[in-house]
Amino acid sequence: DSKGDPLNFRMSVNINLKVFESEKLVFTKLYNESSDYKNTSKKFNLVQRERELKNSLINLITNNLIKDLDSIK
Repeated sequence: DSKGDPLNFRMSVNINLKVFESEKLVFTKLYNESSDYKNTSKKFNLVQRERELKNSLINLITNNLIKDLDSIK
């Protein structure tokens, strides 16, 4: 904007999972989730939105990770 503040942000959560059994790599996967969101002049709302977004992205990755781990049993 005219003040030099960004109009949009992107939050990304990345997890690189490696599963070893008896020191042998048996599974590897990179999980990526991201989301774009708009800036707001109300910083409290921005921080709250970022916290909610981070939790949502982590939950998405966690659910996929659990499914993958369950499949390699």
